[in-house]
Amino acid sequence: MTTIVGGASGTSNSFDSDSLKAIASWSLGSHSSTQFTLSDSPDYLTAQGTGIGYSSNHPSSGTITSLSYSTGGDASDWSGFNVSVSSAWNAISSGDVNSFDNLFFGGNDTFNMQASNGQDYLQGGAGNDTFNYTGNFGGFTHIDGGTGTDTLNLNGDYYGYNPLGYVTNVEIIKFNPGHYYSFADQVNSALTVDASSLQAGDSANFENLGGSGVLTMNGGAGNDSLISGPGNDIF
Repeated sequence: MTTIVGGASGTSNSFDSDSLKAIASWSLGSHSSTQFTLSDSPDYLTAQGTGIGYSSNHPSSGTITSLSYSTGGDASDWSGFNVSVSSAWNAISSGDVNSFDNLFFGGNDTFNMQASNGQDYLQGGAGNDTFNYTGNFGGFTHIDGGTGTDTLNLNGDYYGYNPLGYVTNVEIIKFNPGHYYSFADQVNSALTVDASSLQAGDSANFENLGGSGVLTMNGGAGNDSLISGPGNDIF
């Protein structure tokens, strides 16, 4: 169960085979039994853990418990896991994306993006994942929840008609109290909009722009509206 705290310049935990292999080619810098740094300026990965050993100028044994990762911007901080150094290195050096994702994102993961500029590329993988934003979720936010029941948790004002844009495999959108929410998008798979915690004076509006998915909206004490599409929607 990994927690990622995103940086202000955007965060990505989405890797392809080539980008993993590239990390394996980075130079080993400062290292000890409890931490190591791999870098190819301005990119770097600094990991912390226990019992870390080295072979052929790369980490080869021990356990990783947290890391910071940057591709030239503000680093994102990952924590909450215990991953074998050997297994992680094998996945990285061979470009095995599935193994890497299962090691770090195979559980119920949390993505805290409250400080982000919204230009994030996030993959939840397996498990019931939660993606937390204030009012900074936007049209350039890419989220693939993966399998499981995943939640986009919003806690900020969204005026106008905001699209979900590049959001896939997210089953719940949670609106938190104290704000105005307005979204419009084509819903093509089952989606629950949970506005049940909104108070008097809050507002939640969601329009299904022709999507065939079932849209369920749970209203609260605020002023809520759902504009239905061709699917069997529930209010």
